[in-house]
Amino acid sequence: SSYSVSSIIIETNKGEEIDINNLVNNFTFTESLDKSYIECFVQMTDATNFLEEKQINGNEKITFTISRSPFKDSEKDKIKWQLSMRISEVNGYVRTKAVRQNYRLYCVSEHMYINASKVLVRPFENTIGGLIDKICKADLKVEPYKINTSSKATIKGIYPRMRPIQAIKWLMRNAYEDNTPFYFYESIANGVSFESYKKLLEE
Repeated sequence: SSYSVSSIIIETNKGEEIDINNLVNNFTFTESLDKSYIECFVQMTDATNFLEEKQINGNEKITFTISRSPFKDSEKDKIKWQLSMRISEVNGYVRTKAVRQNYRLYCVSEHMYINASKVLVRPFENTIGGLIDKICKADLKVEPYKINTSSKATIKGIYPRMRPIQAIKWLMRNAYEDNTPFYFYESIANGVSFESYKKLLEE
């Protein structure tokens, strides 16, 4: 109950920006160590024929602006997040009445949208952390929150026609810290991180 939604803006493929806050019944964000992105399911209750009129069919940008009130004894200002994602697909379509339809928008982080349009075919030489940092910045166009560079050994080779996220997972297979694996994940609070299980436990 301490959270409030300021706006949920869809930018259509024609460049029109529309606040759909009044059409959204509920939404769920999922963060996972096993996923390199955040996913979101948005349940829509549409009595305005929005889906057909605006031709929503995927790839549209959707921006959530969410704020949270601080605890009563806290002097901090209200915390606000602005999270931009892409609509990956529209599913679960049901028309309950002649004038009302329900459906669900499946949304993913914007760097996954960029990931689908790129293939890496180039030589590399760096530490695993350094290589992943470069893929994030140069290919996925995202500034990582934290990249663990504890692996000091330099590796080299050629990316064998891989998507950026696939290349990161390929590199991670040889990344360990005190026999614990590494994770490449994203959180709403901090963004993209590459961290070892050992450090996560310590934190």
